[in-house]
Amino acid sequence: MTRIRGVTVCSIALIVVLPILVQLPALIGWLSANPLFRDAGLNIGQVSQIVPGFPGWIDPNAGATTQALGHLAAEDWLHGELPWWNPYAALGMPLAAEMQNSALFLPFVLLLHFADGLLYLKINLQILAGLSMLALLHEIGVGRRERLVGALLLEFCGAFAWFGHAPITPIAFLPLLVLGIERCARLSREGRPGGWPMIAIAIAGSIVAGFPETAFLDGLLALAIAAWRVVSAGSVRLALARRIIGGGIVGLMLSAPAWLPFAESLPVSYLGQNADLRGAHLMAASYALLLLPYLLGSLLYGPETIHASAEIWWHTGGYCDLAMVFVALVAITGTGGRQIGLRRVFAGWLALSLLKAAGMPVISQAFDLIPFIRQTLFHVYASPGWEFALCVLAALALDDLRSNAGPSRLRLGALATACVVATVVASLKAAPLMRELAARLPGYRLYPLLSAAWAAVAVAGLCFLLAPGRGTFGRRAASSLLVVNGIALFAIPVLSGTVGGNIDTGLMKFLQDRAGFERFYSMFIVAPNYGSYFRVASLNYTAVPVPVALTTRLARDLDPDMDMSGLLSDRLHNIGRETADPASEQINAATAIARLERLGVGYLVMPRGFDPLVETMSVQAIPGALMPQSLATVTTMTGSLSTGLTGNADIQQVGIVVGTYGGHPRGLLTVTVCAGGTCSTGQADLAGAVDNKPLWVVLARPLETRSGDRIDYRIVPGPLTGPVAVWTVPIGPGNQPASSGIPPGHAAFVLLRYRARVAGLELVYRDALADIVRLPDPAPYLATEQGRCVFQVQSRQDLTATCTGTDRLIRRELFFPGWSAAISGRDVGVDRFDDSFQSIPLPAGRSRIRFSYAPPNIGWAWAAMLLGFAAFALPMRRRT
Repeated sequence: MTRIRGVTVCSIALIVVLPILVQLPALIGWLSANPLFRDAGLNIGQVSQIVPGFPGWIDPNAGATTQALGHLAAEDWLHGELPWWNPYAALGMPLAAEMQNSALFLPFVLLLHFADGLLYLKINLQILAGLSMLALLHEIGVGRRERLVGALLLEFCGAFAWFGHAPITPIAFLPLLVLGIERCARLSREGRPGGWPMIAIAIAGSIVAGFPETAFLDGLLALAIAAWRVVSAGSVRLALARRIIGGGIVGLMLSAPAWLPFAESLPVSYLGQNADLRGAHLMAASYALLLLPYLLGSLLYGPETIHASAEIWWHTGGYCDLAMVFVALVAITGTGGRQIGLRRVFAGWLALSLLKAAGMPVISQAFDLIPFIRQTLFHVYASPGWEFALCVLAALALDDLRSNAGPSRLRLGALATACVVATVVASLKAAPLMRELAARLPGYRLYPLLSAAWAAVAVAGLCFLLAPGRGTFGRRAASSLLVVNGIALFAIPVLSGTVGGNIDTGLMKFLQDRAGFERFYSMFIVAPNYGSYFRVASLNYTAVPVPVALTTRLARDLDPDMDMSGLLSDRLHNIGRETADPASEQINAATAIARLERLGVGYLVMPRGFDPLVETMSVQAIPGALMPQSLATVTTMTGSLSTGLTGNADIQQVGIVVGTYGGHPRGLLTVTVCAGGTCSTGQADLAGAVDNKPLWVVLARPLETRSGDRIDYRIVPGPLTGPVAVWTVPIGPGNQPASSGIPPGHAAFVLLRYRARVAGLELVYRDALADIVRLPDPAPYLATEQGRCVFQVQSRQDLTATCTGTDRLIRRELFFPGWSAAISGRDVGVDRFDDSFQSIPLPAGRSRIRFSYAPPNIGWAWAAMLLGFAAFALPMRRRT
């Protein structure tokens, strides 16, 4: 068969074709793997699946970040624009500097232009990873069949199977980086130049790919290999170190346009949990998933029923699988064969990094001394490095059989026993969750049985085939078994692709046509960042890092309790909450809508029939312990409370948070509320009470209230059976209501569900999925302080102003370092307006205005990149 430098055309063909064949159901549209149908909130109609779960991702960032923001970046590139800024998320924010959207990952990011671009990206990365691994294993002397096995195992590894977002993008560059190190070592021994360019390309590709955590942890593994190679290089030690360091420096220079904007954004950004992750580690059930990937079901099986199951998936960054671990242990414990030193490096990394991921005190603290480790979710994003190491070790174990350096039967038996014991212990840690899944989701019961049976057959088959005396047949059969096992485990999420359903493009088309530069805010429907996908400005976002100027504004004006890494689509402060937090700031719907208008929001998008003016508000309280007050000991509970309502509202229901002690009380509660001399009464049957939840009492007629009204309430229990109590909350000394039947310093935990009276809201769009409401008075995107100018607007960044006198332009785009402006070709400084927005002075007369954004010091990054490319020419000039 024709060979290309020792690699057969057949091997390359298999590496290219197999990922396409496995993903064929999604590629032909039979089982869709498009996050638009699962994560975007725009699906119309019923969807079905062969296997419940998610088709190849466990993190919604596959849709919200890689698909939505990556698609925007691809569109920018295709329109001849550098994707530095995203005007369609929140108040505007950096795009490329956020990194995990892979905005600068050319040419791969261009695949995200297509509807199924996420799938195309994964397939191409699989192929690149397979080819890189094939070349690496050839470099270290592994046999032809065995290096193909190692390449296919990496191609279908657990990280590729379970991740669809940015953590998979650097995977392909780790084998390329180790290949560069190995080639440098060989060429140094031979006294020949070269090797370092591959290191430079791998480091640059890994960084530009867009996920710094994976790139960093992969780099630590490569650093360990490089250090071992340098230490063991003898007389060429310094020459080898110079090559590796030189390649690393050139790689950093080539990738400077990606990492410099990211680094510059960090001091002025909110990092969320990434600010310090030293306490994060694998969860108890994660160990079982590493060895038996589908022990808890298919991807994200049953999180709607058991939220803890979702937490387990999110804290497990791919699987290693028992068969792979077994064969890797065979390679590590071997004393013959090739690359014994490399095996020991991999064994050390696997052991130490797994102890770090498990939170082992001394090891974990030692790792935390490495810069940036504490900002990395180590136990999740170290898994691609683990899987790479296992794939290389598996190839080496199979290669040992060619030189009769295979394991003895005793060693095979001992290793198989160790794997079984480890799996049983890991499964016992997952047993509580397994029992809960089995009790609440009957369809789950087959998963643990099939998982255990599959793993047992695979390990038993490998024990038999790797035993002495099996010869060529054993080696080939073991290779086939490993590949079949890897592909089968990878393919299970493919079967979770969706059938049916359509995307509500009419909703987004309406906003594209009508919104202009105004923003929309989505409640419970369009997922964050998908406004960016359709190039419509949305206040909703999810990102890390997030500009502090944005998080400060949103915490002050919208929701002080929100997670600043995302303004999600789940609520607008208290709207949509069943129980408001009595210790949090209470902002009513009218106030929230007015604040949205000040942020330039002109449209509310919500599920069909949803009323944005209905919300829940709690009695005002201070942090402290809640206390129960038994209704058996009181005949009446009275009090008065200040709701903090601003604006007029109609109270429709009253909620009383009750405790039933797990029992089933009977009887009636009668609740009367009064405001401004008017009262309304309602009753509720305690038979419908849920322990520690509000019992909702519908008033006979809505109670009209005005801004500032105090609410008087009376709770009267009827004849009761069974234990029942009303929860009370602590209140500040200045807010103590006159009351009876309530512990001192407390007030009944009372909730009000009301409808604000807001004039001017207009329903402008309705379809089967959604309603769009037009807000009456959104702040304009472009305005002036004195109103002396009129504008002709060409785009968000280009306009012409004609002013009768000097004035100041207000542009409601986020103020962030890197923005500049020019007036008729003359540069002017961009000032901060109202804490968050941009402003420039305008002269009298007609002016052409252009705003532009580029990361600060990006010129130095471009210069570094050019110098990096120039470095490649130096060896060529020397040779000529």
